[in-house]
Amino acid sequence: MKKILIAVAAFYLTGCASDDMLNNKFPTIVTKPAENLAGVWTGALGPYISTLKINSDGSGYSCYSWNDKKSVDRIKFDGANIYFQEGTRLQILSKNSAILKVNAPYGFGKEYTYTRDDNLNQASPYCVKEIKEL
Repeated sequence: MKKILIAVAAFYLTGCASDDMLNNKFPTIVTKPAENLAGVWTGALGPYISTLKINSDGSGYSCYSWNDKKSVDRIKFDGANIYFQEGTRLQILSKNSAILKVNAPYGFGKEYTYTRDDNLNQASPYCVKEIKEL
């Protein structure tokens, strides 16, 4: 049991105390044009339904909700990654007109899939309201 608790704690500490969060570069990230990513994308990041609104200039917003946890934050695209204002990032793996595949390079890393959602049909009700106001 002790080994399991240590493994779980190490996993969460690795994910939460990443260099990206400890050395938050968000204010210094220079956005790059994101014409091929521009639009709204929704996917699941663990238990969270996450919606990204990416503008053609590389700026944008991230919205997520799960239980009582709700947030809208700024994002920046640097040509290869989507950076979140709390310091974390998603690496772009591939993209076509309907699917955006990303990697969260924390802990053991995981690939996530976002789908094109310009009409906010897949977004959480909280994010539908918030994204429409931006």
